[in-house]
Amino acid sequence: MSFASILGGGVGGARFNLLPAYYDQYVPLSFVGAFVSCNYLASAIGFRVSNWFMKHFKPINILLTSEIYSRMMSLVALASSTITAPIAMALSAITYGPQDVAMQHLLHEDFTDAQRATMTSLNSLLTSIMYAIFLVITGYIADRYGLIAAFLLCNVCLLPIIFMYRSVFRDALK
Repeated sequence: MSFASILGGGVGGARFNLLPAYYDQYVPLSFVGAFVSCNYLASAIGFRVSNWFMKHFKPINILLTSEIYSRMMSLVALASSTITAPIAMALSAITYGPQDVAMQHLLHEDFTDAQRATMTSLNSLLTSIMYAIFLVITGYIADRYGLIAAFLLCNVCLLPIIFMYRSVFRDALK
């Protein structure tokens, strides 16, 4: 569970930092900020409704659905070369709020009170290290092969998270 959180935070953070360059490929520079703001707005809406999701669904179901939705929307955006591409990419952020709340809930349950502070600090440190490594890798890939290749790399590296969640919570999914 911790490794999925570290991988998601590190690779996902690097992916998020590429978004302005991605939007710049499809819309005029003056609209890039508006599309980045749409990502934040979608995330805020997701956080606003996350309480409703937590009351109606199991946290693991929220995590799995959010990961699958985000990967699918990202792949749709990367496969499309029209104005729908940045819209699809911006809409992929709407599940971030419920996903983050469900993740924090499960991590809170996973660790004892004595372990919680230490594990959160270690997860944060390792997430930052993963983020730094992936910033360099995605930057190199974007420079060498293009921005779409860097996004594809991030999405491919984020796919194992779905299987990690599924294997860790196999009994809860039944």
